[in-house]
Amino acid sequence: MDTKQRELLGNKARELIEQDPEDYERVIPALQAAAQVGDPWSQATLGYCYEAGLGVERDMKQACWLYEMAAQEDYAPAQCNLAVVYLTEPEASGTDEQAVFWLEEALKQHYPRSQYLLGCLYQEGRQVPKNEKKAAQLFGDAAFQGFPPAQFSLAMCYDEGIGVKQNYQTALYQLEQAAAQDHVKSIRQAAYYYEEGLGVKPNLLRAVQYYLQGADLMDGECITSLAWCYDNGKGVDVNSEKAVRLYHQAAKLGVPRAMHNLAWCYKLGQPGADVPDRDKNALYWFQSALELGYEHSRYDLVGCLFEAGEDAKAFQLLEEGVQREDDRCIHHLADRYRKGEGVEQDEQKAAELYQKAAQLGNANAWVDLGMCYKEGLGVEQSDSMAHACFEQAAEKNHSVGIWCAAYECEEGIGVEQNLARAVELYQRGADAGDGECIASLGWCYDNGRGVEEDSEKAVQLYQQAAELGVPRAMHNLAWCYKLGQPGADTPDRYEQAAHWFECALEQGYTGSRYPLVRCLLELGRDEQAQDLLEQGIQQEDERCIFHLAEQYRRGEGVEKDMRLSLDWYEKAAELGHPEAQFEAGHFWDSGCAGVQDYARAIYWYEQVMEQNRRDLACWAMAVNNLAELYRDGSGVPQDIEKAIQLYHMACEEGTNEVPWYNLGEIYHQERGDVQTGIGYYQQGIEHSTRGGRCALALAKLYQTGTGVAQNHQKARELAQLAFDRTEDIQSEVHEEAGQLLETLSKG
Repeated sequence: MDTKQRELLGNKARELIEQDPEDYERVIPALQAAAQVGDPWSQATLGYCYEAGLGVERDMKQACWLYEMAAQEDYAPAQCNLAVVYLTEPEASGTDEQAVFWLEEALKQHYPRSQYLLGCLYQEGRQVPKNEKKAAQLFGDAAFQGFPPAQFSLAMCYDEGIGVKQNYQTALYQLEQAAAQDHVKSIRQAAYYYEEGLGVKPNLLRAVQYYLQGADLMDGECITSLAWCYDNGKGVDVNSEKAVRLYHQAAKLGVPRAMHNLAWCYKLGQPGADVPDRDKNALYWFQSALELGYEHSRYDLVGCLFEAGEDAKAFQLLEEGVQREDDRCIHHLADRYRKGEGVEQDEQKAAELYQKAAQLGNANAWVDLGMCYKEGLGVEQSDSMAHACFEQAAEKNHSVGIWCAAYECEEGIGVEQNLARAVELYQRGADAGDGECIASLGWCYDNGRGVEEDSEKAVQLYQQAAELGVPRAMHNLAWCYKLGQPGADTPDRYEQAAHWFECALEQGYTGSRYPLVRCLLELGRDEQAQDLLEQGIQQEDERCIFHLAEQYRRGEGVEKDMRLSLDWYEKAAELGHPEAQFEAGHFWDSGCAGVQDYARAIYWYEQVMEQNRRDLACWAMAVNNLAELYRDGSGVPQDIEKAIQLYHMACEEGTNEVPWYNLGEIYHQERGDVQTGIGYYQQGIEHSTRGGRCALALAKLYQTGTGVAQNHQKARELAQLAFDRTEDIQSEVHEEAGQLLETLSKG
């Protein structure tokens, strides 16, 4: 049959397909007629119908025969189809070598699909020597002709630097060229480039536009990514209901990631998924995702099953996850062994599992393993091992791991103290938006730890962390306002202090209750302060109880009652309040409440000493008072040497002159060693700014010339110092210093 007839039949087949490609009753006979007269297009098209089973029963042998007939006519599309069948269909009788032959035949015609397919073979090293450079060249030839799959593959070569030098800009160009032809993979990847800023400035709006393009093409992955954008406000306003609808659409298209995210929407009860049976829906979609091989859903499904009371099924999935070395499942099982939930408690087993999960890269497991070492749970206690675990978690940017590692560097726990490293870690956590690290960084600037002291910077950081809901940041910020530090010295600072103390207290930070009480009293809000005070007393807040003891002692707001004051001091003391312990000891020692018991006084003074809070004035005074009891033999056998030892301890840590005076008195008056006594009196004057006992004692010695050359001028100066230092105290020392000044003036 002549060429004209072949062309006529071929055109008729084309027209029918254009009119209705699924009208197989008319299309197939037309294709068969044209194929029989040798029309290569019709042969190739009919071959595809046999390959795909469109309008005819699937028959790979017939498909190959038709492809080969057209291929022998140098019809490049058929040559490529035949090659693909040989490469991918086990039913086909051809070989890989024959596939390469036909691709090379099509390549002679510069057919882009053949260039692309051969490029794939060279990239994989299948039936041809692996040659990534040649593969990229072939992809480039096909891409130049506008073949989208080749444009995508060339983009991936530039993305990963395979056969060409890595270049994100060139990769993006090729992706956008293919995306313009609705190539779905390229649309996804171009969106990702704009989202992450690869080869271009980050542009979330442009990414969303690409996801929309892919969604219009009903691509499930693009629909899922578009949903994620609406879910998280990336390039669009947050719209949870729209996100849920899109996740549903993609989930129905079989996208596991969409199923997983949809499950989370139900689990969290987000708008659009806040339905009565949302827990059931969450479980269903997690399970659907897992059934499609989305292993990331396993751990979350386990959690849902435990919540639903389906423990047996949950443990089965958990054990499967452990066998698959799912680090989150291993970590979860470790938690259960540590707590004894659903299994017999076994801290050693828990530690072993934490170790396994940690080695698989689970940052949470590194933190928990660190806590095991810190507390000696299932392993030998080791601060250094704990710190090493926290550092591992920090390397994975785990916020708790960063904070723990930083804190231990700051305090020198398990590692040599390194304030610079602590600040570096706190800063890293702060840069990631972690409130605890921001609060600790604020503390470092507030106190000059590892950085130069900067109160204004500290206030800014406390404010930032407070707004993130960190209670101790609120507490510290309140103190900045209360003290009027730079950056917080505002006209309304007392109101600000009260506000932030109250915010911290509302978050359960009970340490803010008593400072809030003090703020409210200063602001004249006595009734509110009293209510808080009573709440604190009911909740055994030691500082509130101490405050009540002070009220009874002074008769402030209540009738003065020294015995009740003592009772409340002892209650606060039993809760560990060091100043209350000192006052309880002092009350029993002095008998000022109408009862005296040296043994109880000694007990409370020793409790203060055991706390070793040497930064508190009451510590040195408790030691001093205990020394006096040993000196006098009150409640204990008299022991002057023990007393001297205790006085020295009090002198080393305190700024109160009393222990210096007592030492001077022992040597001057009791041992007759005036010179040693004078030395202690002088040190008492130098080491304190309040109290005049040492100055008065020394003034008397200069007045009489005892142990020193008589010098009334020096005596007057010392008496004046004693008088001035006790002016606001109005004590016996003040009165006696005044009398001595009067005597010296007359003389």
